Formats: sequence, structure tokens, C-alpha cells
Amino acid sequence: MDSKTTSRSAFSLYLLPVVVLNEVLKLFTPFELVALSLCSKSSKKHCKSIRSEAKCVEQTEKFHLDFSSKTEIRLRFQFHPESEWVFQFDNLPKAERKLTRMKNMVSSFFRTNTRNKRKMNYSKVMEHLYFSTFDPIQRDSTYNFFWKTFPITEYSLLIYYSENQVSAVTSWILYLSYLFNVDLDELILNIDQFKNEVNTELKHLLSWKQKNPVKGLTLTSNSSLNDEFLEQVLSLQDAEMYLKLDFNPSPQFSFDFRKFKRKLFLLEITHSHWVHSEQLYELNVRYLTLKRSTLSSVDMKSIVQCWKMVGRLSGSS
Repeated sequence: MDSKTTSRSAFSLYLLPVVVLNEVLKLFTPFELVALSLCSKSSKKHCKSIRSEAKCVEQTEKFHLDFSSKTEIRLRFQFHPESEWVFQFDNLPKAERKLTRMKNMVSSFFRTNTRNKRKMNYSKVMEHLYFSTFDPIQRDSTYNFFWKTFPITEYSLLIYYSENQVSAVTSWILYLSYLFNVDLDELILNIDQFKNEVNTELKHLLSWKQKNPVKGLTLTSNSSLNDEFLEQVLSLQDAEMYLKLDFNPSPQFSFDFRKFKRKLFLLEITHSHWVHSEQLYELNVRYLTLKRSTLSSVDMKSIVQCWKMVGRLSGSS
């Protein structure tokens, strides 16, 4: 028996014929597939090949990162139409940070949830990232789609980081992106945590280094931000379709929208008191929503006339 067969014999699953094995893996939930992929390089490769099939790639409906008041990754697939799979991040307790490499993950992720019955054991899955269980918490939830609310079942797992949160979350995003053969499509980012400093991590998040840029980006803040910092952030962002600015800058803040890298489908500004008519003349966007605006009706008429002249008018509110 060669070394490859020997290494696989520890998993009875791999004793199945290849065709049968592939069909079995297609029945795995996303969390089960992730758990199996972490067991070995060959497991990771096999799980990746299953998810690379055209039908599987097309079935991914949602791959979102919420990096605001909470930090979580959300996945939704067509083959689980009423389910959402959530990775929630938390700081690893300091007493647990000296851990060895993960062992026997396959035997643990099918076990009954005992996290409240005994002391948690943390398993290291990659640099600075740990799991205590692969048995998800299930709860009923809802989601909104075109102003309608639909029921959904949410399955969540806690994943712990021992060092820099941004770096750890980024590593896990890249892993999921590789495994499920899908790019992150939406990012919600609270920029307060960067303390008015545009560092390497922020640059990476704003212009995500993947095959395609994020389709949607929401930038939030609950504090006073430096005008220069905000200008840098807006210049760096690389959203492909829609951008939501959910922060309240100073009245003196200004930004040249011509610095946007792409033509947006939708731009929404929740505190638009800083937006003046001159800034909007050159704005290249299909739909625009300005909330708490100080623009007068005369300003709006002037903007609309300008957009009509250049054939840019599509929608605004």
C-alpha cells in the first residue's frame, strides 16, 4: 500500500469509489465540507475539486463579510435555499493561545454539541485561527429581499483569532474563497478601528485582491473622522456596483467623485450635508440616494439638467 493510500485509510470515506465519493461530498453541508478540507492537503484538494464544478460555483448566492459592530462571514447557496451559514469571530482567551496543530477534526465535527457541558477545547486550523467545535448553533431568522421579508434558518460557528483580527479574518476569507471557488461579493466595514490611519490592512480590505472586486461596499463609522483619512479611504475603495457611505463627516469635508475607480450602479450617502451641487456634475453613477441633504430645489434642477445634457441621468432620490 503506497503512502497516499495509507494516509487516506484513516478516513473510511476515502475508501469509497471515486464516483461514489464525489456524490457523497456533494451532500455535505458547507460546514462539513470546510471541516473535512482542514484535515489534510489531499482532503482540501478533493473538496476544492467538488466545489469547482460549474453547477456548484453557480449555486453560490451570497458571500458577505460584516466587519462592523460584529465580525462575521455569511454564505448562502441555492442547494440550501432556506439556510445561511455564518462564521462568527471572537478573540481567543489568552490562556488558550499556546495550542498545538489541530488533531482528529473529522471525528469531532459530527459529535453532539457539548460546549456548555465541559471545558472548551480549541483546535488550531491555521495560523492564529482556532475552532472549539464544528457543531453549529441553529436559529430561525429572516432576510429582506426587494422590500419583502423571508424566513431563513441560520447555522453559525464560532471561530477564534489569537492575533490581529483583520489579518485573521482576511486569511479565512481567502481560504473560503479558494475552497468554494467564489469571490467575496459584499463587505461592510467599520473604519473606526483603523483610528484615522490608512495602513496596509485597510488598503487590502478596500481594494480586495481577488479575481473580481467586491460588488458592494458599505463604509460605516460612529465617531469623528479626519477629513484627510476619509478622502484617502474613498479614493482607495474599489466597489464594482454599489457603495454606501454610512458616516457623518464634518461640514468642511469635500471629495472629488471623479477619483472613484469605477462607474457605480448605486451610490447611497446617509449623511450628505457635505455634498454640494458642483461635486455632482461629474459624478458617474446610475442611481443616487442622498439622505439629510442640504441641496435646494434649484440645485437639484441644475444637476438634473447637467446630467440630461451628457446623457447620464438614470435615477436619483
